[in-house]
Amino acid sequence: MPGTDTSNATDADQFTDGQPGHAACALRTLVRAERMAEQVMAEAAADAEEIRARAQLEAGNIMAAARAESGRIEAELNLRHQRDVGALVVETQQLRAEIDRLRGLDRQYREALQALLTEQQQLLEQRLPVLDGETAVETTSATHDLHSAA
Repeated sequence: MPGTDTSNATDADQFTDGQPGHAACALRTLVRAERMAEQVMAEAAADAEEIRARAQLEAGNIMAAARAESGRIEAELNLRHQRDVGALVVETQQLRAEIDRLRGLDRQYREALQALLTEQQQLLEQRLPVLDGETAVETTSATHDLHSAA
């Protein structure tokens, strides 16, 4: 024990049946064992603290690497998202242009068809002799139906 003095040795001598050498030797061995135990405990505590410090440093490095990787991945995803949105905007513009083109063609073909029907009607009217009233009404209503369908 650290605070052991020689009086303890005397007390130990009394318990060893008058063999002072053995008791003193045992007491010295005990004191040395306590000192070694304290030294081993101090070394173990120092080793544990060193291991703990290394582990914290390694954990910090791992966390920093993970944050950096997370930032890189997030930036890559943002870039990909912007690129995808840009591509969708371009595609939307192209589709709107195609819709406008098709609407123009539709309007052009309807007008051309209407002009053709009008022309055909005029040709028919020029070639047909004057019919009686009932046939003329039927022809007019049929022509009117054609115009309505166009």
